[in-house]
Amino acid sequence: MKYLRLISLFLIFIGCSSPKEELTRSFNNHLTNEQIELIIQINQEYDEFLFNKFPEAKNNLDKAYRLLSESIATQGGYDDYILPTEKLKSFKSKLIETGFYKELYTDSKDEYRINYDGKYLKCLEELGQSDKDLKNYYEAIFDSGLRFHMTIGIGSYIYLSDKNEIDSMKKLLLTFDLALWQMEIKTNANNRGRCTTLYFSKKGVFL
Repeated sequence: MKYLRLISLFLIFIGCSSPKEELTRSFNNHLTNEQIELIIQINQEYDEFLFNKFPEAKNNLDKAYRLLSESIATQGGYDDYILPTEKLKSFKSKLIETGFYKELYTDSKDEYRINYDGKYLKCLEELGQSDKDLKNYYEAIFDSGLRFHMTIGIGSYIYLSDKNEIDSMKKLLLTFDLALWQMEIKTNANNRGRCTTLYFSKKGVFL
């Protein structure tokens, strides 16, 4: 009976863990604490950016990301929701300083070829073995060769919102890759990643 109670308490603890705790627990065998904190920091920066864009959201994550999705669906473009270039350059510098960059990209600091053997995607692949959503997310990156596919990425925010999972590790990963995609666009001298016009679809990468 004693052991059953301990197991029950453990399961309750796991079920109540925050997205940040879940992220740390899931990635701590692959990424350093500094690298995990960078994922969280980039999310916080983009959350704050959206709260300023959509004051009517009143600092509510779910409302902010739903307004983002609806605005992009209406406008058919994403230019108004890209972080300032200096902020993205700062992210890039921190990725390089923490050694995270080489886990994400295989090439020089000017191109952005996805590192499929890097620890970030390897961990995502492992997590996908027990989570269908993360499996679909990993496969979408692997198959498309894109860090963030605009149409299905925005659809994924609606999917998470509908499931009351905007405040989740999945959202942390999605927004991290969204910020990386913006970084690729704004700091690539050849501007090869630029593609801010889209056809909107409610089909998300997690479906």
